[in-house]
Amino acid sequence: MSKTCIHGITPKCLCGICDKEYRKEQHKKWYQRHKEHVTEKKKEWRERNKQHIKDYNGKYHEEHMELYRRQMRKWCREHREKHNNSVKKWRCEHIEQRREYDRKRRQEHKEIIIAQRKAYYCIPLASKCLRCGSVEKLERHHFDYSKPLDVVTLCRPCHALIHTYYR
Repeated sequence: MSKTCIHGITPKCLCGICDKEYRKEQHKKWYQRHKEHVTEKKKEWRERNKQHIKDYNGKYHEEHMELYRRQMRKWCREHREKHNNSVKKWRCEHIEQRREYDRKRRQEHKEIIIAQRKAYYCIPLASKCLRCGSVEKLERHHFDYSKPLDVVTLCRPCHALIHTYYR
């Protein structure tokens, strides 16, 4: 350690703290002088490695799906109005995309949709939730879509709970 070092952040000091801080400060100065060049190089790298970035992000997203979902749900709860407005805006701007999605969904889930419609038109809702006894926000639930008339009445929270645990 230098005799004059009281963490003066000088290049002559040999202590680890001053040396590390000095290098950090020099790097900041260099970056400020070459910011445009660095930004351009980053853009070029991203352009050359688009597929690699896409694969990496997709893999990360798959590995951290549960964390991502929890964070999104939390954000949506905390910013409900902002979220609802952005959803409305997206739906208005992507009408054709939504129609295509609906067409695909109807084709892929024909059995489910048929069962839901049969239950809706043929089976009246019970007066209370089968699980908790609530009388508000009642919905029908199919345990097996191959049996379209075999439904139970649940309140929305209980229905969501069942779908959460039995998916």
